[in-house]
Amino acid sequence: MSIADHWICRMAPLKATSSGAGVSSSASTRSKRTSSKPAKLPAEVEVFDGDWEVFEARRPALAKAKPVRDCADALRFTKHPTRSGYYISTPNVEFIPQLPTKTAKVQYYEDGMLGALEFFKWPQEQDDKCPFAVAAPGNELLLSFPAQSFPVVDSGSVLPQFADVDAPWFHIRGRNFETSAVFPTGHYGRLHEDVLNRLEAAVLEIIGMVEKSVVEAAVRLQELAVVERDHELDVERERRGVQERHTACEKLQTRMQQSWMKLYAGNLTPFETMLVFCEVQRMLLALRGWVIYTDILWPRLMTPHADFRFSPLPLRGVFSEDSEFVKEMYRIGVPVWYIRPTITFWKGTAIIQSTPFIPARAAFSTTTVMRLGQFNLNAPASASGG
Repeated sequence: MSIADHWICRMAPLKATSSGAGVSSSASTRSKRTSSKPAKLPAEVEVFDGDWEVFEARRPALAKAKPVRDCADALRFTKHPTRSGYYISTPNVEFIPQLPTKTAKVQYYEDGMLGALEFFKWPQEQDDKCPFAVAAPGNELLLSFPAQSFPVVDSGSVLPQFADVDAPWFHIRGRNFETSAVFPTGHYGRLHEDVLNRLEAAVLEIIGMVEKSVVEAAVRLQELAVVERDHELDVERERRGVQERHTACEKLQTRMQQSWMKLYAGNLTPFETMLVFCEVQRMLLALRGWVIYTDILWPRLMTPHADFRFSPLPLRGVFSEDSEFVKEMYRIGVPVWYIRPTITFWKGTAIIQSTPFIPARAAFSTTTVMRLGQFNLNAPASASGG
């Protein structure tokens, strides 16, 4: 039976809400975030007002004592690459990835990807329209970066087990492409069956996982309705958030279906093949993140007193300058990088060690000529929509 016969277009939408247009659900289930500003310290606190004070406060010898207990503490920190008087710190991992910067154009590279702008393959700033992106399985280069005491792993075995962990990450080579026709416009062909079969197995697996997660999310919403008297949870807002994430999931599945069918049909140039292949991988990784968010992170967010600060999960993670959002991500075990001004540091802040960025070029190509075996072409670029 083909993948099209399995495709989950029958997934019923969750019960809609009765009131007006929905808004993106905040990561926190207790209160909506009203500001993206850093938390203000009490007036009597002596804050740092210069870089020298921040760097002078480093205490790497205290790392073994585990003094980092607050989202504003800095297990690792570095200067912000473009904003004077700002830093990026993290309370729960020992590395800081390169912060993606907005550019005038979107550029593809030799590997068919977008470098630091790969939304699900590299940590990004928080986007409330896609809250589950933080839960995408993390980039292995970051998680296993050798400068850490230990790699970031799922020590509690709480994450879903995917049969082929590397399916969204592996690269295709010239030997994987078979030319079926040559015209004046170029070579046309298809990926070998072994590559297509590997990708198809991962796609079918995530379709089944999504279907199961949708059912479980509906059950959790019913349970929330029973405990609606607990005013720490805004049940109606949670319902809207679930519906919005469900809608986003359906769109991702549609994109994955369209890209997969195009890839499977073949009759593409080598470069079209690379771009469509990478798009299938993106959607696969995004849907894995959706499942992890729905099954693991959302329940943690709905349990305000649960504490996973000291067990970060091997996920994509997120940058943010919203102190409340950073606090919640830290609490539920998501790698988080806090964009903050100097005045958020003070004598009571645990500051362990400064570190340079891990550049995105360590994980992605920066060459603007796409190559697949004997074929090469200038990689496409387009104007940014943001």
